[in-house]
Amino acid sequence: MPRPHGPLVLRKTYDNQKYGDALQLLINRMAFSEQKYGPIETNYPIPHHAWQQIIRRLELYHTTGNREWLLDVANFALIEFLRPSLPQAFFEATGSEESPGLI
Repeated sequence: MPRPHGPLVLRKTYDNQKYGDALQLLINRMAFSEQKYGPIETNYPIPHHAWQQIIRRLELYHTTGNREWLLDVANFALIEFLRPSLPQAFFEATGSEESPGLI
């Protein structure tokens, strides 16, 4: 059966509450950061580069085990998608045979 389209369509077997809670944490952190640091349009990609923050936060997660850093990784990845720092950045959907596999 094809998966239905829509903004938050989840499989019935997935823990929807945990997923929803994680998304709310991401939104809350983005809202707080915008109040504290200003809108992403004025901060990315110049003077900041989100991809550098992704690497830094992954290292912090690896060092501390604190999953808070993973929320930042997700948000910085979204910022990099919206405001890419690479001049050659583009989006093209790839098939599963072209994507790196899960380990």
